[in-house]
Amino acid sequence: MLDPAVEIAPVSPVVALESPVVLAGIVNSVSVAYSTLFAHFGQFAQGRRRAEDRKRKEEHYLNILIKVDVHSIGTNSIVDRLLASPAPYVMTKSWVTVVTTASYAIGAKVLSASLSHCKSQYPLLVLATEALPADARTQLLEFGLEVRTVEPLLLDSVAAGANRAAFAEAGNKLRAFALTEFETLGLLDADTLVTQNIDHLLAHDTHGGVGVDVDQLAIAFACTCNNRRKPFYPREWTVENCGHTRFSQTDTYSHTPPFTHLSRLTATNDVALNSGVMVFRPSDKVCGDIEQFVRTNRETVQSYVFPDQQILQDVFQDRVRILPWFYNALKVLRVCHKPLWDNGASNTRVNVVHYIHEKPWSRRCESIAFPNNLPAWDADAEFQVDPSHAWWWWAHDNLLSREHQWVGE
Repeated sequence: MLDPAVEIAPVSPVVALESPVVLAGIVNSVSVAYSTLFAHFGQFAQGRRRAEDRKRKEEHYLNILIKVDVHSIGTNSIVDRLLASPAPYVMTKSWVTVVTTASYAIGAKVLSASLSHCKSQYPLLVLATEALPADARTQLLEFGLEVRTVEPLLLDSVAAGANRAAFAEAGNKLRAFALTEFETLGLLDADTLVTQNIDHLLAHDTHGGVGVDVDQLAIAFACTCNNRRKPFYPREWTVENCGHTRFSQTDTYSHTPPFTHLSRLTATNDVALNSGVMVFRPSDKVCGDIEQFVRTNRETVQSYVFPDQQILQDVFQDRVRILPWFYNALKVLRVCHKPLWDNGASNTRVNVVHYIHEKPWSRRCESIAFPNNLPAWDADAEFQVDPSHAWWWWAHDNLLSREHQWVGE
């Protein structure tokens, strides 16, 4: 039964459905009725906050209404139709990102805009802790994103040295494994940019997708070449141990869906993984395994430089499926692995760019539409902005309205 506090304006039985004013009124009435009905029964899909989703819902309502006899159309007819019709959305898949600091809000907005630009049918859910400043949270909400507050999962990485505090925040992304209301999730770091439609990553393998099982994780290699010679990186992070070096020449490395025959290497930590792009099926078991590992292996976690990534390897071990490089195109690949990514045709293979190290919003640079060629990297220029940032700035300048653009810190 409808909440009596919600009133639906009656519609004249002689209205002309062609009238835009009447249609707008009907849509509003139906929106109220539909929201009330499904909220009452606990079935109203969550997560659809973006404008295009509202438009699709309105179209759904109108498709129902055009089947109603124009001479009997009215409040009762609308409600009866809606009660008899299925919900327009059953949210079982989504993209998810984590924003725990104010500066990453602009990253999440550009990421969301790039997903929409590439016509993704799935929304972007933002996970945040209470530590996120109120103005940053407001920015995300006003942009149309759903922001869900989660308990922090801070990982004390003593080995990270001066980066200890920053890397501790990476543990918050592990909270996504607890979102069991979703069948499949694709986690994208807020410093990534989607350049092609990647919805197939969330599809079942029978439809050309990843098709991960409940206890599997699809994830890409990290680049362990350490071309910047960062002293706190693990000693085993060398060119020889880099997964991109060791397996880039194999026939299956650049194909979709991901392959599994390297699982024995990830299980023994012989190669490193990067958690910036992941596909998985949330479950209470996996979430429990992660929390138990963190709780019972405190000293081990403290010894990890990149604790979230190394914890995932410990938990999933041989149940990892390796994503090809172009689903997590680390910007350093253009320097360390030119055979994979060096302008030209390789640009068209990139699906997701991952802006590790300095973030694009830290410094302004030129704007170049993807997949156009990027400027060459000048190895002698000490303070050069990474050329790949030009794609991010194009997305920022062209996909965000002025009120949502970056204004600095």
